[in-house]
Amino acid sequence: MTHNLYCRKYTYLVILIISAVLSGCHPCSVIQCENWVSSIAYTDKTGNLYIDIKNKGTYDYAELTSISISKTTTNNDSEGFWAAWGRQPVEQVIHGNYFPIQYGKQTELIDPYIPAKKITNGRYQILGFVIFYKNGEKYPTNIKGEFIYQNGSINNINN
Repeated sequence: MTHNLYCRKYTYLVILIISAVLSGCHPCSVIQCENWVSSIAYTDKTGNLYIDIKNKGTYDYAELTSISISKTTTNNDSEGFWAAWGRQPVEQVIHGNYFPIQYGKQTELIDPYIPAKKITNGRYQILGFVIFYKNGEKYPTNIKGEFIYQNGSINNINN
């Protein structure tokens, strides 16, 4: 059991690093990778969970590279609850369709690689990479956020 948790934890790390490289965040572009943007979680009237990015309106659109949601456990480990890759659109005419992202849902632009687990009460962390576009320029950026889910309510932390 411990070995399985250890492997899962480092698998997420490897996936995030690969996503960083694919999005342009690598040692040669460390300045771009220092950019962090807050993500937020919310639920709609039917209880669906969504992930969005604060201040995304300052860019023309945001393209998802990767995202993962993990639950923090009492001993500061984390348990993966969902992870997904963003698919490259065939044509860049689908501007803005990546966010907000519905938790666990596969779309023409979002391809889950770790199936979504049922969200239960607890503290969760959001990590990922996006590429913002403005005036034809690319801005690879990390996204992060934390929230507490309690009986269907969301409380975003430090966002």
